[in-house]
Amino acid sequence: PKAVVCYLCGQQYGTTSIKIHIPQCQKLFVKRENLKDKRERRALPQPPAGYMDQIQQGIIPGDAKIGEFNDMAFSAYNSNLKACSNCGRTFTDSALKIHMRSCRSLNGDLRRGSNNGGKKNNGLEMSSPRRRTTPGA
Repeated sequence: PKAVVCYLCGQQYGTTSIKIHIPQCQKLFVKRENLKDKRERRALPQPPAGYMDQIQQGIIPGDAKIGEFNDMAFSAYNSNLKACSNCGRTFTDSALKIHMRSCRSLNGDLRRGSNNGGKKNNGLEMSSPRRRTTPGA
């Protein structure tokens, strides 16, 4: 059976299920964004060109083209992820919060996001002790 990638969540669904999933996923995206502070809210991402037309009409590409169709949708999904300000890796909102607890900058310093485990650092970056390695060890 063919599976189609959702451009919003990156999950795969059957060719019939995707028609049901997309409107639900759009509503969930808007609902989650409305829970955020107004400055942090994002608009509903636009689907790739021709994506929704093909989904609505049930014209899913054949086996030879389904890979390209899914790559296009997955690229759209990836473009909507947020990048870590320290290392540049991309994450969903919830995963980024968790990642920020342990992300190290390029020079090895542990940088904390707004959730620093309750420790007061007066806006200063917290660094972790560096491990020393001996040559050949």
